[in-house]
Amino acid sequence: NRLREAASGHKMDVGDIFRGTGSEVVSKSQAAFVKTDLSKPAVRELEEQNRALKALQRNYDSVSSMAAADREELVRFQQKYEELERDFIQLCSEHTKLQNQISEQQHS
Repeated sequence: NRLREAASGHKMDVGDIFRGTGSEVVSKSQAAFVKTDLSKPAVRELEEQNRALKALQRNYDSVSSMAAADREELVRFQQKYEELERDFIQLCSEHTKLQNQISEQQHS
């Protein structure tokens, strides 16, 4: 089945084929030959994946925290904007009334 996948154009390396068949290989490590079962991931590989996943989780938690803080800040800015807009409208109305009063006094 793995060989069929390889022949059908899927990218697979030799290690994938060996792992798929449960093969063992002998490799030279530090001047000694070591028998390795390729159907089981190496402990170091799992530890590295675990470290990478933990780092990814920390990054996700950090970004999530920053996004929550940004949302809170945006809500505060929107509330402040609405408050300032109400004040501006009120001041414009008051300005118009005062200008009308001045105009009436000048014409009297």
